[in-house]
Amino acid sequence: MRGWRWGLVAVGIIAFAVYANTLQGGFVWDDRPLILRDAAVRSLANLGSFFTQDFFARHESELRYGYYRPVVKALYALEYAGWGRNPFGYHVTNVLLHVGCTLLVVLLLRRLRLGPLPALGAGLLFAVHPIHTESVAWIAGRTDVVAFFFSALSFLLFLEARRRGVLIALSWICFALALLAKEMSVVVVPWVVLASLWVRRRSWTSSLVAALPYVLLIGVYLFVRFVVLEVPPPGQSPDHTAAKVLLSMAPTLMRYLGWLLGITELNAYVQNPYVLSPWDGRFLAATLVLVALAIGIWWWGRQRGEVLALAGMLAVSFLPLINIIRIAGPPDMGNMMAERFCYFPSFPWAALVALGCAELIAVAPGRLRFLLWATFAGWIVYASAATVGRNRDWHDEVRFLTTTLSQSPTSVLLWTNLANYHLRRGQLPEATEALRRATALAPTEYTVLATRATWYVVSGRAAEAVPLQEMIARDARQGRTAARNNLAYLYRVTGRREEAMRILEQLVAEGRGYSDVYFNLAEIYRSRDQADRARDLYRRALESNPEDLRTLVAIAKLEVSAGRMAAAEAIYREALEAHPGDARVYNNLANLRYRQGDHAGALELIARAVQLNPGSTTARINYAHMLAGSGRVHEALTQLESAVRTASDPQLQQRAQAELDRLRRQLAAGGS
Repeated sequence: MRGWRWGLVAVGIIAFAVYANTLQGGFVWDDRPLILRDAAVRSLANLGSFFTQDFFARHESELRYGYYRPVVKALYALEYAGWGRNPFGYHVTNVLLHVGCTLLVVLLLRRLRLGPLPALGAGLLFAVHPIHTESVAWIAGRTDVVAFFFSALSFLLFLEARRRGVLIALSWICFALALLAKEMSVVVVPWVVLASLWVRRRSWTSSLVAALPYVLLIGVYLFVRFVVLEVPPPGQSPDHTAAKVLLSMAPTLMRYLGWLLGITELNAYVQNPYVLSPWDGRFLAATLVLVALAIGIWWWGRQRGEVLALAGMLAVSFLPLINIIRIAGPPDMGNMMAERFCYFPSFPWAALVALGCAELIAVAPGRLRFLLWATFAGWIVYASAATVGRNRDWHDEVRFLTTTLSQSPTSVLLWTNLANYHLRRGQLPEATEALRRATALAPTEYTVLATRATWYVVSGRAAEAVPLQEMIARDARQGRTAARNNLAYLYRVTGRREEAMRILEQLVAEGRGYSDVYFNLAEIYRSRDQADRARDLYRRALESNPEDLRTLVAIAKLEVSAGRMAAAEAIYREALEAHPGDARVYNNLANLRYRQGDHAGALELIARAVQLNPGSTTARINYAHMLAGSGRVHEALTQLESAVRTASDPQLQQRAQAELDRLRRQLAAGGS
């Protein structure tokens, strides 16, 4: 008994260890809209609203994914209350959830009558398999982990309950929470039936009666979601036909099994083209292999009820993944697949593999037994190393995008995401190349056009972006609110403020006001010297996005213009708490300190800004100005020379060159 407990502890430690290197990871891909840009998760007061709307619901977008994940969103809000914008805590949650799921797998298999060694072996397989990397290393990938945790707990409580009582009631509660985390949890119902039939040896009638409360809970869930709340399923493309679904089913399942066996390459952006003909080699080969597997498992499980139960659980776990209703995703993904979808199927798969290995080891002669043990141990080591390596692909946005693009170079969405990543950082050459690649693939696609408009703005060519953004706003089928706001922004910065105001006021009247809309309106009023109205709109922008740096800086500048330096500094300090690694805040606070005569304090702050973002031309110019004002002209020259050399913005480069020439003339004239 003690050895069993230590084995359980060891499996949990290994499950944590293989994902320990994810704890230093950042926010990647969908983490940004779901956490960083979703104002709702920033307040626990919004918990109730998560149960009444689409998972991706936001004021600036009419797009609905058809995802209903209130439990996952509530978990984001709880974490935000404790960790804010620090990704460390979110990654800790993911890893601990995976550890919990791994331990539940082992406990479940013991209740399904597997011996201690097969149960622990399956737990090891589940703990270290690289197919779980996307679910655990990616914060937003946790939906399957959360759903599986509650599903497995519900299933375990069902198996532990000898009669109706507290345990069975807790099982129903956990199942309801699982459904509210992800629809995949419906597989618990056939799991319950199969366990009753093949493990407990009950009749069909008794097994179906045992599953009835879970079926009723699904009925309540469907009624509330689709009828009361009107959260729809994902919209279906006309290209997604029943014939394509049926023909693509077997090849898709074979690809999933290939991932589980470790014989095909994992990929975070899977392009899985539809099968269009029954004579397609993929369809024929996959169908033959699946039939052979089914016959083999039936032969193996004739006298082993737990084998048939686990095989049935594996089969039904794949049913939600065959896309009868296509999972929301880009069209170029074809018949949608994703690694994270395998979190549920990997449980019975690991159990079958471990059970098969245990039976082979039990009947093998001495040397062959040793070889089998060594093979199993070698696969565990290989899988652990592969998982640790794949975790690094999710470490940060640019690594994720570049790694995934090396596998899926024809993905327009990935190229535009990479272009926008570089644009946010002012890295124009890199953004230009990524945008060129996206344009070559799909020149008229919405994401490409929207990224090109942003590229014009960052390049200092806002006027050229206007006709393009007008076309986007007119033709956009999704994201129309954001497109109209972006058009208003372009009108504002190109001097067409009245047109911009009409669009923005209309968005507010339609109930589509969000932080960017209020910010744009505030900027217009500020330009008209209507400071009080601007301040009110900035405050409304902060209500929607409390940590928006642009808005915090804008309010601070209003306070500076009004002579309220202490109030401005307090706002900058607030911004530093929300954005401790943002060079722009240090730059602005340094300027404020310099204006107040605190040259030493200003130099310390501006040096920190340059350290955080060595490529910031503005920060280097300001640093040079402050150094020169403090008599350190030669150091100022060094900063300006670096600014000229590294500047990506032509206007900032000209400004740095002009400052450099001025200081050189000053030195040549004998000035200090």
